[in-house]
Amino acid sequence: RGVEDVDRLLRSGADKIGINTGAIERPAAIDEIAHRFGNQVLVLSLDARREPGQPSGFGVTTHGGRRAAGLDAI
Repeated sequence: RGVEDVDRLLRSGADKIGINTGAIERPAAIDEIAHRFGNQVLVLSLDARREPGQPSGFGVTTHGGRRAAGLDAI
C-alpha cells in the first residue's frame, strides 16, 4: 500500500510490485513509489465490473472486487 511495503518486497527479491486498492485510496502512493524506486518497479492494476450507472459502463472496485470505488473505469 505504500513505500514501506514496496521496500520490504523488493528487499525480499521481488522485481515488480502491483498496487491496486492502495493506489485508489491514496493516489500519491504511485508518485512516491515511482520516485523512490523507478517507474519500472510499479504495476498499477484495476479491477473493474459492469456498472450501468458509470459513463463507460464499467466501474472500479477495490478489495478484490468486493467494494465499489465509485469511479468510472476509463
